[in-house]
Amino acid sequence: MELGIDGSINGETIAHATIGEVSSSFVDEDKIASCSFDPAYKQDQDGNITQDSSVCNKEGYRMPDKREKIVRQRAETRVGCRAMILVRKVSSGKWVVTKFVKEHTHPLTPGKGRRDCIYEQYPNEHDKIRELSQQLAIEKKRCAAYKRQLELLFEHIEEHNNSLSKKIQHIVGNVKEIEAEEQQRHR
Repeated sequence: MELGIDGSINGETIAHATIGEVSSSFVDEDKIASCSFDPAYKQDQDGNITQDSSVCNKEGYRMPDKREKIVRQRAETRVGCRAMILVRKVSSGKWVVTKFVKEHTHPLTPGKGRRDCIYEQYPNEHDKIRELSQQLAIEKKRCAAYKRQLELLFEHIEEHNNSLSKKIQHIVGNVKEIEAEEQQRHR
């Protein structure tokens, strides 16, 4: 792929109105999923962006470790990849591609990054099942304790109702006796 000074690629001039159009026309979705790009831009005195570049996140090399003893070697994250796209805003207000390197020096597959490390912190299925089973047993015991307390409460209410019923029957009996005595006196 040849890039001309006038912003042409393989003899074809490419101009876009926005940076987003440039990015979407040069980066495939599978490449976005497997390789992210680090953005950088230049501004004029008014704060308007005049140049924008995106480089592969595996650009450059890792700094050597300063410690003498290496505890555990981490996976390589910087492999000197040269893939990039550089666009400039011309006087007409359109964006022109001034530099484009398509080839990556590494496979375009997502590596074992931070996201995978986060997933490793979570317990595996067996640990999760054991933990949930323990929580279920605790909740069953709590449920049984609540059920027993409710049963005791209902027993107490039933005893209280029986006691009140007996008292009411005793009062009704006393009232009937008093009424009977009153009727005998009036006769």
